[in-house]
Amino acid sequence: MLVDVSHEVPPFDVGAGAFMLFAGTRHFGGGSVHMVVVDPGVGSARRRLAMRAGGRYYVGPDNGLFAS
Repeated sequence: MLVDVSHEVPPFDVGAGAFMLFAGTRHFGGGSVHMVVVDPGVGSARRRLAMRAGGRYYVGPDNGLFAS
């Protein structure tokens, strides 16, 4: 199943994206995969991250989104 949580994060607002990530994914079950893109440097050479936290998987840019 694919769930689109939001397209309402203001452009380039990593802090708002981090909050939406927490609020929008915390009730998903273990094993769920979340793809997150809030990146002012889209198309750049920025590293990508894949991680597991709380039994869920997260994929997104290395721009502080997961650390906020």
